[in-house]
Amino acid sequence: MNAKPEMIALNIAVNLFVLLTMGVGLWKSARNNEKQWFIGIFLAGIFYGILPLLYLFVFAKHKMKLSELAFWKKQEEKK
Repeated sequence: MNAKPEMIALNIAVNLFVLLTMGVGLWKSARNNEKQWFIGIFLAGIFYGILPLLYLFVFAKHKMKLSELAFWKKQEEKK
């Protein structure tokens, strides 16, 4: 059975998105000393990024802004 290249690309993109959001969510929750969120995000990896996104943008002590997602830009360019 051959998979369509578009579906393979979509699968890779979704998985990279999940990996990125989980990584950032885990990192920020650990930095903010929010152990319950760290454990929740770690255990809920099956929700494909929903829990990390909720934590980052809604429940975190220091809520993330959409402009912060441009992590590849230098600090000077963001200002």
